Amino acid sequence: MPRSPGSPSRFATVRKAEEPFAERADSGYPVGRRLEMAQRREEDPTIPEETRKGRERWEKAAAESFRKKPARKSDFTTVSGAKVNPLAAADTLAGFDPERDLGWPGEYPFTRGVQPTMYRGKLWTMRQFAGYGTAKQTNQRFRYLLDHGQTGLSTAFHLPTLYGYDSDHEMARGEVGKCGVAVDSLRDMEVLFGGIDLGRVTTSMTINSTAPIALAMYLAVAEKQGTPWTNVGGTLQNDILKEYIAQKEYIFPPRPSMRLITDQFAFCAAGAGLHPARRRGVRGVRHRSGPAGGRVRAAPLLLLQLP
Repeated sequence: MPRSPGSPSRFATVRKAEEPFAERADSGYPVGRRLEMAQRREEDPTIPEETRKGRERWEKAAAESFRKKPARKSDFTTVSGAKVNPLAAADTLAGFDPERDLGWPGEYPFTRGVQPTMYRGKLWTMRQFAGYGTAKQTNQRFRYLLDHGQTGLSTAFHLPTLYGYDSDHEMARGEVGKCGVAVDSLRDMEVLFGGIDLGRVTTSMTINSTAPIALAMYLAVAEKQGTPWTNVGGTLQNDILKEYIAQKEYIFPPRPSMRLITDQFAFCAAGAGLHPARRRGVRGVRHRSGPAGGRVRAAPLLLLQLP
């Protein structure tokens, strides 16, 4: 049976800052604790002796290699500053339960994809990132792409829209329509998707700080077309965390910004067909595959795809 979101997982345990390697009664050894045990060579009855000897052989071989040619840099860390384990093996996965921690395609925790058949059943949606000038110009581009076989839309907004400025604002000078389409009002959104059935075409919108406004406008356009919100499909980027570390297009502090995003989660889960967030793969935020190679479209911090 697939594990429910509320059941414990020793493999997925998150360490508390005040208890860096504490052992929890409901979840066994956290990931960091297992790694430290391996580094200290503490006894772990779940680790085969052959694996222990194998790591010792590798460490000796690696040390000899580094004596001949030193490592290319002094430390290897993730974007978050966490040390990267130099060699992942069975001894750093002590307590790993494939049924509980890896799961099956289409089942929680979705490490192997959100659909049972994934791309053997249906290819991903083909989209070309598009948006420039006015809403009318971009609408023409959208319709051209759809007429030539594109199966979904991907919307690029210009910088003033991403920052929440109208095109006639002083801060928008020199940027109008340059890196995307100018959307200042609901009327612009209506023109942008004019003649496009939002019940049949899914739309990806690369927008973060002002994503709630874009979502409201998009649903209003769908409603005007006579399309129920439950039939509207697509994705908002809504990855505000990457704005603080990379592109810098944030408006509010992190906490209220995250509240806006989680409010959109709740709203869309209650009756709108759009996926309210996805994890960004460029501009300084690394996009990774799941443990079994299945790529996961993820909401910031939650690593899930809402219904």
